[in-house]
Amino acid sequence: MLIEAGADLTLTTNEGYSALHLAADHGFHLCLEQLIDAGADVNMVDGDRNTPLHLACDTGRPACTARLIQSGVALNHANNMGANALHAACLNGHFECAPPPAPEPNHGPKLSPNSTRAPTLALAMSLTLTLPLTRCAVLLIEAGALVNEVAQS
Repeated sequence: MLIEAGADLTLTTNEGYSALHLAADHGFHLCLEQLIDAGADVNMVDGDRNTPLHLACDTGRPACTARLIQSGVALNHANNMGANALHAACLNGHFECAPPPAPEPNHGPKLSPNSTRAPTLALAMSLTLTLPLTRCAVLLIEAGALVNEVAQS
């Protein structure tokens, strides 16, 4: 109803969350679909440079993740911490939301992409001590994790 009335899809909260960010974060996949169909920018970033895909992966929303990927969201976008959506999925144990590695050469979801704040495989695994580590390791390594790199503090 709001979209039909001409609601501005670029409006954000003080934290930079758009309606699409909120729909992805809370798993409102039907709302997310309507927003995307109405032209919402799937690559819009919030105040921490998270895309809606980061939030969907972070909170375990597979239906939202699938729709965002289908809509062409940037798979490699790094937030302020240097993490992309794959990192968010693995760090929080939401393997069902892990996006596939992006096809562009040298731009895949590496764990140390020229950022000293980017999570390394060791950090990702240390943060998931209660999760199935082998699944996390497999996803990260398949995505091109730099397994011998150590993040700088």
